[in-house]
Amino acid sequence: MTNRPATIHAVIAFFLLSALIFFLYSQTLHAPFLFDDDVNILGNPSVRITELNLHSLAHAALDSPMASRPISNISIALNYFFHGYSTTGYHITNIIIHLLNGIFLYLFLKTTLDLLPAKNPAANSNDLIALITTGLWLIHPLQTQSVSYIVQRMNSLGAMFFLISLLLYIKARLSDLPFRYWLYAASCIAALLAFGSKENTVFLPFFIFLYEWYFFQNLDRQWLKRHLLPIFGIILLLGTISIIYLGVNPWQTILDSYKTRDFTLGQRLLTELRVVVHYISLIIFPYPARLTVDYDFPVSISLLNPASTLLSLLVIIAILIYGVRIATRDKLTSFCIIWFFVNLIIESSVIGLEIIYEHRTYLPSMLVILLLVQIGDKILKHGYIKISIVALIFLCFSCWTHERNRIWADDLAFWLDNVQKSSGKARPQNNYGKVLKAKGRIDEAIYHFKEAIRINPHYDQAHYNLGNALEGSGMLEEALGHYEEAIRSNPKFALAHYNMGVVYEKMAKPTEAANHYIEAIRLKSNYAMAYNNLGILYAKQGDYQKALEHFETALTLQPDDTFARQNINRCRILMNNRQ
Repeated sequence: MTNRPATIHAVIAFFLLSALIFFLYSQTLHAPFLFDDDVNILGNPSVRITELNLHSLAHAALDSPMASRPISNISIALNYFFHGYSTTGYHITNIIIHLLNGIFLYLFLKTTLDLLPAKNPAANSNDLIALITTGLWLIHPLQTQSVSYIVQRMNSLGAMFFLISLLLYIKARLSDLPFRYWLYAASCIAALLAFGSKENTVFLPFFIFLYEWYFFQNLDRQWLKRHLLPIFGIILLLGTISIIYLGVNPWQTILDSYKTRDFTLGQRLLTELRVVVHYISLIIFPYPARLTVDYDFPVSISLLNPASTLLSLLVIIAILIYGVRIATRDKLTSFCIIWFFVNLIIESSVIGLEIIYEHRTYLPSMLVILLLVQIGDKILKHGYIKISIVALIFLCFSCWTHERNRIWADDLAFWLDNVQKSSGKARPQNNYGKVLKAKGRIDEAIYHFKEAIRINPHYDQAHYNLGNALEGSGMLEEALGHYEEAIRSNPKFALAHYNMGVVYEKMAKPTEAANHYIEAIRLKSNYAMAYNNLGILYAKQGDYQKALEHFETALTLQPDDTFARQNINRCRILMNNRQ
């Protein structure tokens, strides 16, 4: 039977939490697109839908850079349809998804705690523990990377459907026939939506099976033996999903993912031991000075270099052993431990991704916070002490999240924060320079581009950006040198070839300019601007027919290109005058 007062209290609490969340994230409502937003949103023509139909949505879903995340791509395309490039709509959507995750997390925790035997201390205050856990998770500073960073909608959306699917399965197990089957079907649909949002949800079938065994079968080993076929089915399903994501040769795909990295597979595995322990420390103490986006995290060379690698391995092994040994006495603690580590496997193991990102803790941190709340509830005996400590933590987390969002609200503050916290890494220097250049602070931008090159002499983007800044300052010879360095580091850098063409045009060297425009088109066949500029060169040489062909190609590739359209009209006038 539903506890009516508890339900009313929960609803009131969620209204208050929602108001708090909107306040904490209000300063990010007009925050710009940042970092990978450039590739996945601004530089992704597939999500620029102007009509709301199946064809445009399918195009957005499957032709985007992250084609394995069609549901996330569709959500971004819908934002573009309604809001264009005004970021407010994107940010409001992210905040709403975060709040929905809070609701589903509360329902999941409350339902799970109610399944525990009454003798479990947690069962005496299930509503309050679920509510406090959810509140702390919602306002936790670590979540800013999944909420304020627009493209990490993929992360929060995947977590939302993960929770919905698991919750629907639990509700199905607690329901009578035939309604149970409808809930199972809904759970499967939510699972597919989770898989289509982000790959880190792939272990959802494992957690459904694990939840069944822990909380409905009471860790009955005989039941486990009788269900070897479903276990095999889950393994087969995980293998199938891996092939969908990684191709028919997953291992080769994994090895290929290291081609552009400055660390090996072995080094990444060793480093992730320290990263996982670092994640735990951030969940416990998320002070803003410890948080950043573009970490300069030292790579582990061996178990003893640095020594914290071995220490981290021992800590992880100890926690896992404890989680297994305590399972029969404290199922919830054991499940929380498994939840954290398994949900990190995809992004913290063999695939050659970036070493560390805070948004990877979004889903794993949920039950770690529950575990910490439980520990506090058991240790602290007096009610007023519990209330005081919870209030203090809420206050600290709220202040820290507000402080962190101040950084997310401004691109200059964002990249300056990364430069200050990762001063030995080239990318923050380069990206800070780009923002400075966009704001007209050219001399400062040039300094940071040079810093990026000092740190990494073969950084193609830094050479390109420095060349661009020098070109804008009239230093054409110096600009050419850095464009050449960019191409030397990245022979497929079409944009650098294009800019070399522009510089050679300014230097009155049309042959060299044409050669680089042609190379840019060879590397990027849909490069409308290169076609347009090449057409202008042909027109200047009097080859109007060839110029017209290039202008028309540019317009076909980019129908809203007014320059190409004007050039076509001028070219036709010149052709008619010649006749």
